[in-house]
Amino acid sequence: MDTLPPIVFVTGATTEVGKTVVTAGLIAACRAAGKNVVGLKPLCSGGRDDAEAIFEAQDGVLSLDEINPFSFNEAVAPSLASAREGVKVALGDVVELVKQVRSRRFDAVVVEGAGGLLSPLGDGWDLRDLMGCFPGSGAVVVVEDQLGAIGISRLMSDALKGLAAKVSWLLNSTSTNDSSALENRRLIKRWLNCEAVEELPYISQKAKENELFESFQKKFKKTIAQAFENDSFLPLSIRDEDERQKFNQKFSKAINP
Repeated sequence: MDTLPPIVFVTGATTEVGKTVVTAGLIAACRAAGKNVVGLKPLCSGGRDDAEAIFEAQDGVLSLDEINPFSFNEAVAPSLASAREGVKVALGDVVELVKQVRSRRFDAVVVEGAGGLLSPLGDGWDLRDLMGCFPGSGAVVVVEDQLGAIGISRLMSDALKGLAAKVSWLLNSTSTNDSSALENRRLIKRWLNCEAVEELPYISQKAKENELFESFQKKFKKTIAQAFENDSFLPLSIRDEDERQKFNQKFSKAINP
């Protein structure tokens, strides 16, 4: 019997924590390594920049409208933005989208949420409800590596219980990391009793040095392997210069729109 490809959801506690950069990076790393991985951003509000970054990372395999069928102008929670435009997005609509893409037998499907994990996406539902429709999925949680990261991670862990087969954590470094960043990874691993906690180096939109991209690629590969609970899903090191260049090109488009 054929098995459906794995799904991983990318989420965070709130907006602007780096979910899209992580999503595009995961896709770019997988595709550079020869894996036919695609991504979805079912809902966007305040423009389609996030969906466009995901589009650039996956070689046009899916159209922008397939990646992001529900887009709203106002930068507020999708449920509010859609209501103000007179559009109703049901949970079933998004479930069907994910199922249709999944049925096309890609190696994996990465789904980025809008806003935070508990942000209302439609009338009476949020990302947790969507995740509940796909038992056995993986999750990547993006947390800013600064003061408060430990408490946020613990709250997110509680909110995700029973929803993901495996959860990986990415601490996204900021340009103004405080002293707590020195211990956040160790303490989050301890409090969550979880080894799948990685730190991403800070990268500005002007930074394109190969060593930074190489570090990102290694982290992304390790994280997605952990999230899929399959350490052989991707090699955890860069194999050759061609692979690195492919990743650089795709990831550059995501962080330099």
